[in-house]
Amino acid sequence: MCIAGKGWEILAYISITVFYVLVKLQIRREVNTGFAPGSYFLTLKSIEVVKKADRKLTFIPVVFILLRIWGTVRFFRLLAHHPDRPPVREWLLILHGVGDSSQGFANFILFCLFTDKIRKKFRLCCIQLLSCFCFQEKEALLESTNLTYGARE
Repeated sequence: MCIAGKGWEILAYISITVFYVLVKLQIRREVNTGFAPGSYFLTLKSIEVVKKADRKLTFIPVVFILLRIWGTVRFFRLLAHHPDRPPVREWLLILHGVGDSSQGFANFILFCLFTDKIRKKFRLCCIQLLSCFCFQEKEALLESTNLTYGARE
């Protein structure tokens, strides 16, 4: 179980952290060399975009580890099980179940709701849906009270 399941998971924790640090260092290195004398590749707008992406990139390993760590904690608690203590706490089971299944939802939040362009489109779609729904309710209310027919007579 350790080699097949939790071993790969722990290796993922370590590799994600290492890759994250390497990418973050590379981004900082490229941004800092962009300000070298005679270099006109970076504008203020591109620096803002890089900082936003860097902030979002920070959340990826943190969210992944926080969601997935509860199964690993449960596994090590099971290995160190003492007969006097209960083997698994309910809150740990709940966090494990919620964390393992909510990884896709966390990706949706990070990449869709934290992206300005997609957030604006989502807001516009919600406004259109609400206005359409409210318009249909208004028509249904007018028809049920016969206000539309009373105006014609």
